[in-house]
Amino acid sequence: MFLKAIIDETTELSAQNARFASILEFVADDCDNGIFYLFKDWAVRMAIGESTKDFQPNQPRLVYFSKLEVAANGGRWKTEDGEFTIPIHVPTDELVYSASRTICQGALEQQGLNATTALLTLAAAGVDIALPNVSFSRKSADEIQEIRRRLDEERVEYIAAVSEIADQAFDRLSSGDFQDIYAWARAEATLKILPKARQLQSRLKKLDRSLLQRAGFQFWKEGVPAIGKALVDSGKEAAIRAVAEELIRVVAGTLAKRIEERKIPEAAYTLKLSAELSDS
Repeated sequence: MFLKAIIDETTELSAQNARFASILEFVADDCDNGIFYLFKDWAVRMAIGESTKDFQPNQPRLVYFSKLEVAANGGRWKTEDGEFTIPIHVPTDELVYSASRTICQGALEQQGLNATTALLTLAAAGVDIALPNVSFSRKSADEIQEIRRRLDEERVEYIAAVSEIADQAFDRLSSGDFQDIYAWARAEATLKILPKARQLQSRLKKLDRSLLQRAGFQFWKEGVPAIGKALVDSGKEAAIRAVAEELIRVVAGTLAKRIEERKIPEAAYTLKLSAELSDS
């Protein structure tokens, strides 16, 4: 099903980003909150625009620890020799939601081409993968879990549609089949994902009003929140969409290379998840 989502809480989320994070927490099969750490040498090179080609391929670009694990274990783990440690995770195929472009760069370069990054590659080219047009208060975890339980069938159907396009995109990109992939992806997202998102939000509106109020239920006032919507400066979006298939070709080709050869193109830096709203 849906690959694990990690919400970056290294710095406090803005109100809008927190609302967007609440949607991911609602729909994802597995969602965690993480504190990320970048490896200094790699981060410095990226900051000044130096090549990372000779950076050690077996060394992570970034790692994170789980806030849920920390809370569940009192912030400490006891090892056999009596020392206390916190387990560190290396993101491999997680969908990383972060307001930091550098963290997103690190996740992309580290993961390479997989189903998650294939989905994000399509998003960078302007394919909007719709989420349910709702959000919640992240302080209402118990209520959100109750809503998930009641709407599990609809949520699973939505996740299945997203997973299917991600897997198919990976198959196409890894095989080098770029012909008409932009048109294919937009049609798939519109015909298969958007209806499932709307079905989920429609059923959600019919739940007990008091439960929704306790969960901090809200609609977006305009647009549709979308997974991986490309962050582009005003006026540049049309230009990026106009060369969508070439962008997909370049990004997918880069991600498919060995880790020591990856140099993520500038356009791919916009692959971080966004709370920006789509007008489509």
